[in-house]
Amino acid sequence: MTFRLKTSGNADGLPEGFFDVARRIYRDEPRWIPEDPAGLENRFSAENPWFAHGKTAAFCIPDKARLAMFKHPSAFVDGRAAAFFGYWETVGDDAADTFIFNAAQDWAREQGAEYLCGPINFSTYGTYRLLLEIEDGGYPFVGEPFNPQYYPEILRGFNFEPRSKALTQIAPAEVMSKVWRKRKPLVDELRSQGYRIEALEHQIWLNNLRELHELINEMFSDNFGYTPLSFAAFEQMCNASFIRRIDPRTSVIAYAPDDSIAGFFLLVPQYGPLIVQGAKDDRVAVGDLSFDQHFPRLRERGDVGGIFKTGAVAPAHREKGIFSALTITTFELGEGIYDSWYGALIRADNPSRRYADGYADDSRRYALFGKELNH
Repeated sequence: MTFRLKTSGNADGLPEGFFDVARRIYRDEPRWIPEDPAGLENRFSAENPWFAHGKTAAFCIPDKARLAMFKHPSAFVDGRAAAFFGYWETVGDDAADTFIFNAAQDWAREQGAEYLCGPINFSTYGTYRLLLEIEDGGYPFVGEPFNPQYYPEILRGFNFEPRSKALTQIAPAEVMSKVWRKRKPLVDELRSQGYRIEALEHQIWLNNLRELHELINEMFSDNFGYTPLSFAAFEQMCNASFIRRIDPRTSVIAYAPDDSIAGFFLLVPQYGPLIVQGAKDDRVAVGDLSFDQHFPRLRERGDVGGIFKTGAVAPAHREKGIFSALTITTFELGEGIYDSWYGALIRADNPSRRYADGYADDSRRYALFGKELNH
């Protein structure tokens, strides 16, 4: 069978039919968060600082399958030069999947890659992994992978194996209230040492972008497949439109005795009910989300979840309990505001997952897949 393969290269936008593939797959899925074509086209244009060093290619078989490829000179897995695939969607046509993955792997080899992994959309600072398991009726949240349940088996058929695994733990607020109260003395001990933990208001984030950028690169440097973000890329991704989604009352920042930033934790409401396809005419585009405007709408609907989304502790202040203190303070500030808590996208080998072990009612599971490329 011959397929009409559409391709595009560096900063050339996306090939014809790229968005139609996803629309076809999720047309009857009310929990799908629709894509933003204009925003995604912009990411594949010269406006994206990624192209200062990275290379991309996008492949699409109209109405069948699509994916994009990424190669950055700083991307290594187990000491081998790595390429990533992302934005992958398929209707599950075996011949089309074989055709498009062969084209993608050929491109990766041409770029000198020895290892291929994904799904990763540009880098692991963005959306990545496949969703393996979700509770019945659960809404996806911003930045969470969401895909048909047949995707993992397709990758295994192409000799991809699960690598980095992760989970999201969901627990009732009333249960976690008992947990954090028992651990509150840790916060008091840090404060006695001169540390300060305060609410992370939006302007504080914007005023400290450079220091936060350095902290995030340090924090994620050991993560599987992580490629450092340039400041230009970080500024573009984490600007005012990003931070306005965050709850400024319960997000927290820790200052060391010398007033440097020791760590932070961002808390974002579970906007899922407002942003999925099933919201229909009342749906809010992810790029338009605003805590001030949309938290009241969530509350009107009933119970609201709070998502521990991104946290970081400066290397000089690790092993002091900063991460736990940030978590405890967020729980305390969110008491009576949130009805459930999500520990989002925690690596399966991360000790922080133990915080909710035995207390979570539900867990979602994810995996990143990888394979060696034979030349």
